[in-house]
Amino acid sequence: MERRTALRPIGRVTQRWAAWRESQRRRVLARARYACEACKRYDRYVRPFWHHLVGRDDEPWSSSEALTVALCNECHIPGWHDGHMPEEVRSGLLWDGAKRLLVIVRGPGASLNDFTEWDPEDVINLLLREAHARGLEPPGYTP
Repeated sequence: MERRTALRPIGRVTQRWAAWRESQRRRVLARARYACEACKRYDRYVRPFWHHLVGRDDEPWSSSEALTVALCNECHIPGWHDGHMPEEVRSGLLWDGAKRLLVIVRGPGASLNDFTEWDPEDVINLLLREAHARGLEPPGYTP
């Protein structure tokens, strides 16, 4: 008979991280008024997915309110992940994320006018590098 060990208790850091991520998810859903930010569809019985715009490689920024959106099931899997979302909608969501991140990194007076010829993902990556170089963390995050 195989001997089982007890599950390790969740540590304070893990609990704090989970609580912060949950706060970001709730803020995004409230910002979207529980509707899909791509197609604007609202279903009172189905909560939208909390989607990371640029993956999860750059935590905690990747899970911040600035770089996440609310997407319905149709826009999340077949849309974003399978490439069926219209490019102007996908690009619009990325530019919205870039604008939110710009305000955090460079302040409320900052403008995206310098980046009109850029791809929105490149702008986000540049702003993330700038945030790291300045030692910035997402609002509300405590390491």
